Amino acid sequence: MEQPRRPLKLYAQENSFKLYLSDVGLLSCSMGLRPADLGGSIDNLFKGAVAENYVIQELTVREWPLYYYRPDPSMEIDLLLGADGGAIPVEIKAGLHKRSTSLKRFDAQFSPPLRIRISSHGYGESDGLLSLPLYMAGCLERSSL
Repeated sequence: MEQPRRPLKLYAQENSFKLYLSDVGLLSCSMGLRPADLGGSIDNLFKGAVAENYVIQELTVREWPLYYYRPDPSMEIDLLLGADGGAIPVEIKAGLHKRSTSLKRFDAQFSPPLRIRISSHGYGESDGLLSLPLYMAGCLERSSL
Protein backbone atom coordinates (compact mmCIF):
# COMPACT_ATOMS: atom_id res chain seq x y z
CA MET A 1 0.00 0.00 0.00
CA GLU A 2 1.50 3.27 -1.12
CA GLN A 3 -0.77 5.53 0.95
CA PRO A 4 -3.71 4.72 3.19
CA ARG A 5 -6.25 6.69 1.18
CA ARG A 6 -9.54 5.86 -0.44
CA PRO A 7 -10.01 4.23 -2.80
CA LEU A 8 -7.51 1.78 -1.34
CA LYS A 9 -7.31 -0.24 -4.54
CA LEU A 10 -5.91 2.78 -6.37
CA TYR A 11 -2.96 3.02 -3.94
CA ALA A 12 -2.30 -0.73 -3.63
CA GLN A 13 1.19 -1.92 -4.49
CA GLU A 14 1.15 -5.33 -6.13
CA ASN A 15 4.69 -6.11 -4.90
CA SER A 16 3.91 -5.42 -1.20
CA PHE A 17 1.83 -8.17 0.36
CA LYS A 18 1.60 -10.93 2.95
CA LEU A 19 0.70 -14.52 2.16
CA TYR A 20 -1.94 -16.39 4.13
CA LEU A 21 -3.20 -19.93 4.02
CA SER A 22 -6.93 -20.00 3.43
CA ASP A 23 -7.65 -22.52 6.19
CA VAL A 24 -6.52 -22.19 9.82
CA GLY A 25 -6.87 -25.94 10.39
CA LEU A 26 -4.55 -26.74 7.48
CA LEU A 27 -2.10 -24.08 8.63
CA SER A 28 -2.00 -25.50 12.17
CA CYS A 29 -1.64 -29.06 10.91
CA SER A 30 1.12 -28.19 8.44
CA MET A 31 3.03 -26.43 11.24
CA GLY A 32 2.56 -29.39 13.58
CA LEU A 33 0.66 -27.31 16.11
CA ARG A 34 -1.53 -28.90 18.74
CA PRO A 35 -4.47 -27.13 20.44
CA ALA A 36 -2.33 -26.83 23.59
CA ASP A 37 0.24 -24.79 21.60
CA LEU A 38 -2.37 -22.12 20.90
CA GLY A 39 -4.34 -21.95 24.12
CA GLY A 40 -3.98 -20.29 27.46
CA SER A 41 -1.19 -17.91 28.29
CA ILE A 42 1.35 -19.48 25.95
CA ASP A 43 2.78 -16.70 23.79
CA ASN A 44 4.62 -17.65 20.61
CA LEU A 45 5.08 -16.57 17.02
CA PHE A 46 2.77 -19.31 15.74
CA LYS A 47 -0.13 -18.14 17.88
CA GLY A 48 0.06 -14.73 16.18
CA ALA A 49 0.25 -16.27 12.70
CA VAL A 50 -2.79 -18.46 13.36
CA ALA A 51 -4.76 -15.50 14.79
CA GLU A 52 -3.96 -13.38 11.72
CA ASN A 53 -4.92 -16.21 9.40
CA TYR A 54 -8.17 -16.73 11.26
CA VAL A 55 -9.17 -13.06 10.95
CA ILE A 56 -8.15 -12.94 7.28
CA GLN A 57 -10.18 -16.11 6.65
CA GLU A 58 -13.25 -14.64 8.37
CA LEU A 59 -13.09 -11.34 6.50
CA THR A 60 -12.30 -12.93 3.12
CA VAL A 61 -15.41 -15.11 3.38
CA ARG A 62 -17.39 -11.90 3.86
CA GLU A 63 -15.76 -10.46 0.71
CA TRP A 64 -13.85 -7.66 2.40
CA PRO A 65 -11.12 -6.26 0.16
CA LEU A 66 -8.05 -6.49 2.43
CA TYR A 67 -4.87 -4.44 2.23
CA TYR A 68 -1.55 -4.60 4.06
CA TYR A 69 0.34 -1.42 5.06
CA ARG A 70 4.01 -1.26 6.04
CA PRO A 71 5.52 2.11 5.15
CA ASP A 72 8.75 1.40 7.08
CA PRO A 73 10.24 -1.38 9.24
CA SER A 74 9.00 0.21 12.47
CA MET A 75 5.32 0.41 11.46
CA GLU A 76 3.09 -2.41 10.27
CA ILE A 77 -0.68 -2.38 10.01
CA ASP A 78 -2.02 -5.92 9.64
CA LEU A 79 -5.03 -4.83 7.58
CA LEU A 80 -6.52 -1.73 6.07
CA LEU A 81 -10.23 -1.73 5.36
CA GLY A 82 -11.91 0.80 3.11
CA ALA A 83 -14.85 2.71 4.56
CA ASP A 84 -16.78 5.80 3.55
CA GLY A 85 -14.78 7.96 5.95
CA GLY A 86 -11.38 6.66 4.84
CA ALA A 87 -8.94 3.84 5.51
CA ILE A 88 -9.54 1.96 8.76
CA PRO A 89 -6.49 0.28 10.29
CA VAL A 90 -6.91 -3.14 11.90
CA GLU A 91 -4.41 -4.67 14.27
CA ILE A 92 -4.61 -8.35 15.15
CA LYS A 93 -3.17 -9.50 18.47
CA ALA A 94 -3.06 -13.10 19.66
CA GLY A 95 -1.52 -12.45 23.06
CA LEU A 96 -2.81 -10.63 26.09
CA HIS A 97 -0.69 -7.48 25.79
CA LYS A 98 -2.54 -4.46 24.45
CA ARG A 99 0.29 -2.28 23.15
CA SER A 100 -0.59 -1.10 19.69
CA THR A 101 2.37 1.08 18.74
CA SER A 102 1.76 0.94 14.99
CA LEU A 103 -1.94 1.66 15.46
CA LYS A 104 -1.11 4.73 17.56
CA ARG A 105 1.40 5.97 14.98
CA PHE A 106 -1.12 5.46 12.19
CA ASP A 107 -3.72 7.40 14.18
CA ALA A 108 -1.32 10.30 14.78
CA GLN A 109 -0.35 10.46 11.09
CA PHE A 110 -3.69 9.93 9.34
CA SER A 111 -6.51 10.47 11.88
CA PRO A 112 -8.67 7.58 10.62
CA PRO A 113 -12.40 7.66 11.39
CA LEU A 114 -11.99 4.45 13.42
CA ARG A 115 -9.26 2.06 14.55
CA ILE A 116 -9.89 -1.62 15.17
CA ARG A 117 -7.96 -4.01 17.40
CA ILE A 118 -8.93 -7.68 17.23
CA SER A 119 -7.47 -9.66 20.12
CA SER A 120 -8.15 -12.17 22.86
CA HIS A 121 -9.58 -9.37 25.03
CA GLY A 122 -13.25 -8.52 25.25
CA TYR A 123 -15.39 -6.05 23.35
CA GLY A 124 -15.01 -2.33 23.97
CA GLU A 125 -15.05 1.13 22.41
CA SER A 126 -12.96 4.07 23.55
CA ASP A 127 -11.58 7.19 21.83
CA GLY A 128 -12.12 5.90 18.28
CA LEU A 129 -10.74 2.43 19.04
CA LEU A 130 -13.07 -0.52 18.58
CA SER A 131 -11.77 -3.61 20.40
CA LEU A 132 -13.21 -6.92 19.26
CA PRO A 133 -12.51 -10.39 20.62
CA LEU A 134 -11.08 -12.77 18.02
CA TYR A 135 -14.29 -14.77 17.82
CA MET A 136 -16.15 -11.65 16.60
CA ALA A 137 -13.86 -10.95 13.63
CA GLY A 138 -16.48 -12.23 11.22
CA CYS A 139 -19.06 -9.80 12.60
CA LEU A 140 -17.47 -6.75 10.97
CA GLU A 141 -20.01 -5.44 8.48
CA ARG A 142 -19.08 -2.99 5.74
CA SER A 143 -22.36 -1.21 6.21
CA SER A 144 -21.47 -0.40 9.82
CA LEU A 145 -18.10 1.24 9.02
